[in-house]
Amino acid sequence: GGSRPNTNTFYSVAELDLSNGPVLLSIPDMGDRYYSFQFTDPYTNVTGYIGSRTTGSGPGVYAVTWTGAPQVPLPDGAEVFEVPYASMMILGRTLAGDEADQQSAIALIKQYTLTPLGATSPNDAILPSGPTGVDYLNGISDAMAQNPPPAADAAILASMARIGVGAG
Repeated sequence: GGSRPNTNTFYSVAELDLSNGPVLLSIPDMGDRYYSFQFTDPYTNVTGYIGSRTTGSGPGVYAVTWTGAPQVPLPDGAEVFEVPYASMMILGRTLAGDEADQQSAIALIKQYTLTPLGATSPNDAILPSGPTGVDYLNGISDAMAQNPPPAADAAILASMARIGVGAG
């Protein structure tokens, strides 16, 4: 979509690995500003939203966890937000108007944090870059074992199996 497909919207993106436990998404008080975080599964299906239209204008802390994950104690005030897979992508959108309003929006965006439960700082959520080549394809196979593909993808899965890519 380009670095800025809309002139009045700032974007944020993150990939979550929830296999080691929930990740806390913290949002400041957004006032009357539109914002949203769209959650997309490994198969590009949108599974839910956190945002001004769905969960309110904040402030809020959301413990993003996946269906079937072990239950763990959460910080006081954290609201559970359940997603269907341990691997998810988040696309954030924050509305901004003129140049002065854009600076206000940026100040709010800088307050968004993603922190793995038990981490000591939001920077603990930063992961090194991933594998390449055959290791990358093996990673896809491992991810498919952890996040079983939908039955509707049977034809493409059969095609991928011919090159050795498949669940496990």
